Amino acid sequence: MKHHFIRAFILVCFSLMILYIERTDSLSLYVDPYLVPLVKLSAAGLLIAGLFQLHTGFQMRRHRHDADCACGHSHHPSSALQSLLLYGLFALPLLLAFLPLSGQ
Repeated sequence: MKHHFIRAFILVCFSLMILYIERTDSLSLYVDPYLVPLVKLSAAGLLIAGLFQLHTGFQMRRHRHDADCACGHSHHPSSALQSLLLYGLFALPLLLAFLPLSGQ
């Protein structure tokens, strides 16, 4: 259940990171100017996906059971270390993007 909230947080933060980079007029430094509209559209998609994960997390909290996709296995990491590594891979770029540079 908590995995949905972590995923929602990460997805929304990626969306905010794209918006932050776009607002500082440095998005063209990261992607080709031809792709800038598509990257902005992907920020909206990430925000929608994050809100969907948040909604799913609240639904699962209210009903107190896991969603069963009938595939026969769990879709969540099996250990705390595995969860930390998995979510850390996504959180590291976010931390680096939002950390202020000491030279500025």
